[in-house]
Amino acid sequence: MIASYGDFLNRKHDSFPDLQTIWIGLQRCQDFVLGVEAQKVVSARRR
Repeated sequence: MIASYGDFLNRKHDSFPDLQTIWIGLQRCQDFVLGVEAQKVVSARRR
């Protein structure tokens, strides 16, 4: 799943994802977490 965030397509003829693909996927996961945390802050201020 993390490799797919790094644009790994997981097709039948594709080899395993390389380290750069996994690294990009991990960075995108971190971006998603930051987005969720920011949304929580915005929601808490509205109350």
